[in-house]
Amino acid sequence: MRKTLFEPCDENATAELARHVANFVYGSLVILLEGELGAGKTFFVRALAGKLGYRGAKSPSFTLVHEYHSPRTPLTLLHADFYRLGQEEAELLGAELEQQCNEDCFAAIEWAQRWKNPPTSDCWSICFETLTYLDHRRIEFSSRGRHAAKIFDQAIDSLPKSLKNLIKYPRDALNECGVPEESGDLPC
Repeated sequence: MRKTLFEPCDENATAELARHVANFVYGSLVILLEGELGAGKTFFVRALAGKLGYRGAKSPSFTLVHEYHSPRTPLTLLHADFYRLGQEEAELLGAELEQQCNEDCFAAIEWAQRWKNPPTSDCWSICFETLTYLDHRRIEFSSRGRHAAKIFDQAIDSLPKSLKNLIKYPRDALNECGVPEESGDLPC
């Protein structure tokens, strides 16, 4: 697993990161979004969707899944929200969404922490943590699977300077446990 931490991210930086990441989504990708209420998950998906031309993206909290199509891309976006689901329901819906993701479709799943057995390949995980100062968050971006990691590297390597300045630890500064090397934590 490769990781990069961005901090602090206000709404502008969060939207810029989402729009940048949108340039790298591909069919079969599953994007897992985690974080507490109001941390920025839906905001991030709306910015990503807007960049790709998906109109009217909104939280699927009550419908569970929204499907979006765009004239700008052949990819279908499945935007799901697991907030109202129990673990068993999240497992079932997650497995169904993973099956639907193919070369013509990708998924963005909010409250993905409720899915205990998410995919181990073609997956990006984006964790949002609200910081103590208003409208700022910490965003940890990671990838799983060889292809996802390759595309992740391309996305991180091509970040605009405004986003590179927010990186607190890059993917190559982590040990095999995902802990920053300079932290002094014991190896796993």
